[in-house]
Amino acid sequence: MNKKYKEDQNTKNNLRKKDGLLVITSGMISADIVAANLPKIAEPGEMIYVDTDISLKNGGFPGNIVIDLAQLGINPAQLGTVIGLGKDIFGDFLESTIKDFGVKTFIQKTERHTTTDMVLVVRNEDRRFHVSPGASSELSPSFLKKVLKETRPKVFCVRPGYSGIDLTIDSIFREMKKTFILLDVCRPYKKDWDYILPAVSEANAIHCNTGEAMKITGKNTIEEAVRDLKGIVKEFLFITEGEKGARLITKNIEIFQPAFKVDWIDPTGCGDAFCAGIVYKLLKWNKFSDFSREELIEMLLFAQATGAAASLETGCTNGVTKEKVELIIKEQGSKVLKETGTR
Repeated sequence: MNKKYKEDQNTKNNLRKKDGLLVITSGMISADIVAANLPKIAEPGEMIYVDTDISLKNGGFPGNIVIDLAQLGINPAQLGTVIGLGKDIFGDFLESTIKDFGVKTFIQKTERHTTTDMVLVVRNEDRRFHVSPGASSELSPSFLKKVLKETRPKVFCVRPGYSGIDLTIDSIFREMKKTFILLDVCRPYKKDWDYILPAVSEANAIHCNTGEAMKITGKNTIEEAVRDLKGIVKEFLFITEGEKGARLITKNIEIFQPAFKVDWIDPTGCGDAFCAGIVYKLLKWNKFSDFSREELIEMLLFAQATGAAASLETGCTNGVTKEKVELIIKEQGSKVLKETGTR
């Protein structure tokens, strides 16, 4: 075993059970220091006072997805996450936060600091991230493969970018023939955007925003990027477009759906919540292919509502509950569906 890390006892106990899980997540996890609803960013040397708390929150795709799913009503004992943490207070915080939801944790402890992210959210502006990669960048591919082999998940959700598994993620996907794979894209650390293309072709579904789609394909317009990605991804391409809404694209259909309108506070976890909404529908339907047009539209609607709910509270996961998602759909779903288009 690499001397830089060790498995925690909880990981060993979880692996002994060998029950098979519904969902495993992995990739980049972080402790987020969030300052939301700011009036502005301070000028050099300037001090400004803010009305909202500056708080420590759980962040990062793998932790956010399992917490969101647990809050939506999926049995947390059937959820697991494979993450790299440092031996520090931020690592302790993330570990305890996830375990408090009853989710199984498979943790690789390293000598590096836990990945941290300072998130600044100016009122009515998009988020500003400042990430120190740390322990996520040392997440071991062999450690992840071991957990996946033992837990045999129905769904594997992963976001590479600055994790130790980035350059082997396509080979990991190829070994998972019976698992539905959802790949989420973000800006990569110390590598070119197109590093992820081999993994895209092995995934069942990919989620990215418009800018990310253009970056990984090298195209100058979103339509050119969509054409390229549509020819690569196996089943589903989900593209979120902020206040414009989202698209769901398969080989046979393209769905355009406007966004829900909410008085958002912090959009930091919206993309992760969107992905959690997709997975929730797959699990509830217990099917992963052969969807009708109506089912695809319903899946996109629920994913968008889950993403909108995430923005209603500070932090990535605090806003996501089944009740909030259902209320958003009840109040605005008919209008969104009426304006949904296909081709």
